Amino acid sequence: MSTNSIESKNNNQTSFTYVIIPSDISKPILEKQGNTNGGLLNDELLKNAKEYFSLQHNEILKSVNDIENASEEERKALLNSLRAQIKDNKNVSNNNIDDASLIQMIKASCEATTVEILALTIPMKDNNYEGISMYISPNSSKSSTTNECMNERATALMCACNYQGNGGTMDNYNKDSEALILHGDVFIGRYHDNEMEDIWIRKDFTTKDTSINSTWCTVASSIRKNTQGNTNANIAQLMNAKKEEKELSCDNYKWVQNEDEVEIKFILNSNIATRDINVKFLKSKITVKICETILLQGETANDYIIDESTYTIQSIGNDQRELCVILAKKDCNCWWDCVIKK
Repeated sequence: MSTNSIESKNNNQTSFTYVIIPSDISKPILEKQGNTNGGLLNDELLKNAKEYFSLQHNEILKSVNDIENASEEERKALLNSLRAQIKDNKNVSNNNIDDASLIQMIKASCEATTVEILALTIPMKDNNYEGISMYISPNSSKSSTTNECMNERATALMCACNYQGNGGTMDNYNKDSEALILHGDVFIGRYHDNEMEDIWIRKDFTTKDTSINSTWCTVASSIRKNTQGNTNANIAQLMNAKKEEKELSCDNYKWVQNEDEVEIKFILNSNIATRDINVKFLKSKITVKICETILLQGETANDYIIDESTYTIQSIGNDQRELCVILAKKDCNCWWDCVIKK
């Protein structure tokens, strides 16, 4: 993607359409409107998806807060209710976990709310430099770590565009025990990204585009089939090929910057759950941990804006996920020499 262009160039479109596919199949697919003025760095779709999933987690957090302020009898009833809510979540519903540990684990999971991004298509000449991505709640692609209902329509669409090299058919997809099964509500949006012309802009993705027979879906499936078995790992390479020259490697991470932000990227195994990730944004400092393992810690090279910094997680194929930590620069005219001071 173009990191030099924050907003679109030579484009008169000021709004765009994206969709939300509810996991409840009885509910209609929703069309939503967004403003294109935010460009890549302040993408309204990503912002709205984060807020949406955060609100879902807040319902559980409210239950936790009610427990802490309840009488002993009420506490017992609320804890039983909370365990029932998360009974399908194998990571937190273990009966051997005591009440205090359960509450702590739920809090940590909710506070780490972010968005996973699945790149259904990537911008290239063959598809007119258009990309289409799904935005899902953390761990919603892993049935063992979510209590959300399966999203049949979103899963079928992901399958139809041959996302995991299954040939684009549900028969092959259902036979694959490792295939992703999406749960919960799913956001989908389209964007145009032509790095040669330094353009990044949101485009319309409507309910008509959610058909498994849509043109974009057919093209995406065809492109993946033509990679002769090289699936998402190759797609991730294509996505990052032009950025690779701008990236710098430091021990266990890569980083890249532009005028407004610093991106720090870590490659994780697919079995790393979102609740295992702990990113702390502190004044002129940062800590990134996976469980008890510290990936990054120390004083940052320059100041950054804590409230505008965030992180995202996305699948990149080959049983890997990418954790991308984004630091919003306090001084846009300052070019960082490194991420952490030596």
